Amino acid sequence: MATSFAEVRSPDVRPIGGNYQLDTAVIKAIPAGTEIFSADRWGKSSWNTTVRIDTLDPDKCEKQYFLKCASPGEHGKMMMEGEFSAMTELYKFAPTFIPKPYTWGKFENTSPSTYFFLLEFKDMASELPCPEPFCSKLAKLHENSVSPTGKFGFHIATTHGKFPQYMVWTSSWEVMFRKILSDLLLLDLATNGPWKDFQDVYERVLTLVLPKLIRPLESEGRTVKPCLLHGDLWDGNVGVDNKTGRIYIFDASSFYGHNELELGMWRDSHLNRMRWDIYGKEYLRMVGVSEPAHQFDDRNRIYHVKFLMWHSAHHPNDLARKSAYENLRYLVNKYAPWPTDVPEKGSY
Repeated sequence: MATSFAEVRSPDVRPIGGNYQLDTAVIKAIPAGTEIFSADRWGKSSWNTTVRIDTLDPDKCEKQYFLKCASPGEHGKMMMEGEFSAMTELYKFAPTFIPKPYTWGKFENTSPSTYFFLLEFKDMASELPCPEPFCSKLAKLHENSVSPTGKFGFHIATTHGKFPQYMVWTSSWEVMFRKILSDLLLLDLATNGPWKDFQDVYERVLTLVLPKLIRPLESEGRTVKPCLLHGDLWDGNVGVDNKTGRIYIFDASSFYGHNELELGMWRDSHLNRMRWDIYGKEYLRMVGVSEPAHQFDDRNRIYHVKFLMWHSAHHPNDLARKSAYENLRYLVNKYAPWPTDVPEKGSY
């Protein structure tokens, strides 16, 4: 846990305005000498409470902080520690692309335990960023990031929405991606219940399609660089600063993986407003595609399934599940068709 200043500040006894009561631990996490004027609920979050804190720093300059508070318990701890770790890793490689993360910790005045994450506040518009500067920043993040182990994964569990991503350091991207898809199937089944045709197709993708579609990235002398990914790059996690016009990304679900995975979210409009024909093509214009290049569209399809499955696991009976199934069935028919004596799996 980062303790940059959280352990040395005594609580500010000055009354604080606003509609949110700050916990003592949060007050301690703000630098000594700061005057805290108000704390107000800010924005919307499906899983957390979000707050804007207005202050004057020790030099009497206005400064704002953004506070995220998770639901009580160990899951809340995982969410806040995981997001702090993800944002800290991103900030290390792209400090002009990420609001500065400060610290995370546990409330002192609540039971059961509630956890928080404190970072730099940016007043951001919800407008989509211009494709060229956004994709340039993303490409530089992928290019400049370096896995501390040289492997795929992350040093701590992060969360995607409300669900944990349990990562282990893995030398093979195929092995890592198979684990990601396997974990997602279990989450989806827990949310939406069993569906035999879907499970049959899914298993065939894991065992027969991935060796033909993902393994070639690391075959015949080819390698995949483990790039630091944001992990959930839809329009709701991208903003443009109202004061400076700078583009920022936030709410990260980071780990080290194949850079093309980041683009899977943009394949269609079901998940977000960032259109593939604008943002995806601009990114590829700068970076190019991994070899074998002729399989790029099918890789993008299977990477898109990853995000469809996350969405399906969060939203019971959503059309994302049907879309994931149809995409998987397409890949099975292309790379591992059913034997002639086995009827092809039908549509949804």
